Amino acid sequence: MLNVQDFLQRYPYTTNDLGPIVIGLSDEFMPVNSGSWRLAIEGGRVFVERTDAEPQVQIAGQQLVKGSLASARLRNWPG
Repeated sequence: MLNVQDFLQRYPYTTNDLGPIVIGLSDEFMPVNSGSWRLAIEGGRVFVERTDAEPQVQIAGQQLVKGSLASARLRNWPG
């Protein structure tokens, strides 16, 4: 089970400042994750919260999971 808020807060971002940006998530397997999420990074601190704001970017839950798996594999690649 993917906890979107926890995932977005723990993701290994490569920037210390971002946003805020509103991400629209559609998750057919975990409908509780669906909706709009505001993401901001300030001074390396990540802030994530649900919002009623219109999404600037739309993503499916499956894409989010695939992205997280690819990121983990790349970080742990030998060499």
